[in-house]
Amino acid sequence: FNLIDGIDGLAGGLGFMSLVTLGIFLTISKDLNYAMIAFALAGALLGFLYFNFNPARIFMGDTGSLVLGFVIAVLCVQLMKVNALYTAPVVPNIYVFTLGIVMIPVFDTLRVFGTRMWHGRTPFSADKTHIHHLITNKGYSHGLAARIICVVHGFILILVYWMKDWTPELQIIILFSCMLLLVYCLNQIGVLKKYSKTEQGVLTAQPE
Repeated sequence: FNLIDGIDGLAGGLGFMSLVTLGIFLTISKDLNYAMIAFALAGALLGFLYFNFNPARIFMGDTGSLVLGFVIAVLCVQLMKVNALYTAPVVPNIYVFTLGIVMIPVFDTLRVFGTRMWHGRTPFSADKTHIHHLITNKGYSHGLAARIICVVHGFILILVYWMKDWTPELQIIILFSCMLLLVYCLNQIGVLKKYSKTEQGVLTAQPE
């Protein structure tokens, strides 16, 4: 979550959606204490997001994003733990389900680290190759980039629950395929901007 916190509203938006999902399933699993933690932090994020969406007036910072990621990780582990106690768990293949809850930051970290090492650089070197930079580098706003990625996150949460009865291997393949497709589409998003500018130029050039 520290690495995904690169534009206004993104880490908070992803964190809010993940915490609400965790709170719901912890409640269903009858773990009300941890569910209360999830919903309380989600409520705090909701108030924070009002001032953090572009143009942001306050920022999460490294401390906020690290604490947010840590709490979500602990809640994911707790959800796996309580589901292991049931003979009929709330969510089958809970390990894949919790991976889906943090899929975007996990995939982005693996992709960015792998790309940096592939080019002979340390994985901790700074650059602008994160998933949100694929949108903002093409000239789109922080607000649009955050909304697109949050919508994708919502789709992944729905997808990973819908696939709950499938084999874990197939679920993981589909999740990573969706993320690879997302990266490809975001790399091509600049084509859309160029096309819209071309169309605008053609329309402007037409005689009255």
